[in-house]
Amino acid sequence: MTPSLEQNLLNIIQDEFPLEPRPYQVLAELLQQANPAEFCAIGETEVFLAVERLRESGVVRRIGAVYDSRKLGFTSRLCCGKVSETALDAFAATVLDEPSITHNYVRNHAFNVWFTVIGKSAEDIATVVQELQQRTALTDVHILDSKRMFKINTVMGKIAGTHEVLACEKTAHEHKLDFTVSETIPASPLSQPALRKCRALFAGDIPHTLTPFATIASQISSEISEEVSESQVIAQIRCDLNSKTARRFGAVLRHQKAGFAENAMVVFEVDENAVEQAGQLLSAETQVSHCYERNSFDGFPYNFYAMIHETGAEQLNSTIAKIVDKLNNPAYCVLRSVKELKKTSFNYFV
Repeated sequence: MTPSLEQNLLNIIQDEFPLEPRPYQVLAELLQQANPAEFCAIGETEVFLAVERLRESGVVRRIGAVYDSRKLGFTSRLCCGKVSETALDAFAATVLDEPSITHNYVRNHAFNVWFTVIGKSAEDIATVVQELQQRTALTDVHILDSKRMFKINTVMGKIAGTHEVLACEKTAHEHKLDFTVSETIPASPLSQPALRKCRALFAGDIPHTLTPFATIASQISSEISEEVSESQVIAQIRCDLNSKTARRFGAVLRHQKAGFAENAMVVFEVDENAVEQAGQLLSAETQVSHCYERNSFDGFPYNFYAMIHETGAEQLNSTIAKIVDKLNNPAYCVLRSVKELKKTSFNYFV
């Protein structure tokens, strides 16, 4: 990707998509403030069409809310196991049909399949995994809880290729308009049926219109025969952000298409007394999107996990080497993502 209007927008809309009646007009104003020389003539329609191009190209997977499963009464587990090369296709097909499994990757390790399961309880997750073993060639499976979570943030700080153009990146944050979360938002402006429908829509992709929140309000009103306003819809997502029920509201990217072509899950063997410091160090790294302490198991002594994204293989190797040095050279293993078999959002509202 070359520096462009689209790339500048990506640096804003991942976690600052305007919660306003005309969000694309707000984005145009934000760009004008950040870089008047380049974007002085930018308008609402041009910004909307640029975001639409990002959606159509697959760079933006969706625009909506990223919910915290625990806040909604669910729990999640990372699982790993072994599947022979000849059985991978059948395993992948079975996982695609299982709605409680949201992510599924092949990685370059003896434990070659890694997947995430979401359920109402640890027992529900164990049942899903057991049934998956019965239906596929999955063996030697381990269900891994997170003992401590240090970072979970799929927002990439700066999209590849924007170093010159985004002299406006810092400026945009300094001048961003007032669509951040308020601490005075009421508990919920919606009835329970409207709330459930609203969250279900936010968990997907917002409508491709200049006034998406008005469109959502109209859709909810027609489906539940209850009048819901645009202002109530906007207030609800602000409420969810304020309560941390939603981690963020914005664009969810396909990292590879956005310029981060390489990623790996790097696992470390860190002394128990050093885990807290390791978590703080890696949380500060912009290339690290996820960072957890997990239990080790037989044949896999690693207890500290980090998901690292970079623009290329050389850059990834360099970042890993830097992180290993910061952690005082613990034993570690790099599990590169060989193939993405599934990546979806969980439907909490069925």
